[in-house]
Amino acid sequence: MSGLKQLIELGKSMGYDGEELQNFVKEQQEKEREERRLEREERLEQARLAAEKEREERQAEKEREERQAEKEREQRHEFEMRKLELETARMGKSDVDGSSSTLAKIPKLPIFDDGKDDLDSYSQRCERFATTSKWDRDVWATFLCTLLTGRHGVLKAALLHRYGLNAEGYRKRFRKEKPEGTEPPSSF
Repeated sequence: MSGLKQLIELGKSMGYDGEELQNFVKEQQEKEREERRLEREERLEQARLAAEKEREERQAEKEREERQAEKEREQRHEFEMRKLELETARMGKSDVDGSSSTLAKIPKLPIFDDGKDDLDSYSQRCERFATTSKWDRDVWATFLCTLLTGRHGVLKAALLHRYGLNAEGYRKRFRKEKPEGTEPPSSF
């Protein structure tokens, strides 16, 4: 950036004086302002592009992590299904689809996604599938457990509430209990 004195000296050395000198100085100052404005815009554009690139990289990383998490969920599900197949075979039962062969005939059901699926609809779909596949009722819950993912704490709380395994449920049980046979009533 040239100072005012330098511009005046430059203009005088070029033979300008009076009004021509003033116009020359103004033009030079406007050019310098324009150059600074263009430099600012260029820096802003570079910063915007850098921020956009960083945002895209974060999005790509998030998508990679989501794909990895989905892959891990599927692997866990597959592992649980294989484990269940082996347990069923070890217990000497037929496969859950009603056939008498031992492994690899357990039908695959989609994993319950806590964020997308409705638990009531999902459980009804599982029941219909189990019924049409002629699964034994005593293994329904076991297979359903392998298909559930999501917040364990919320699921546990819902089950405890449903089966009365909370303070109120225990209180009711306690009130209904009677001493067994020769057991004397409590003294407290």
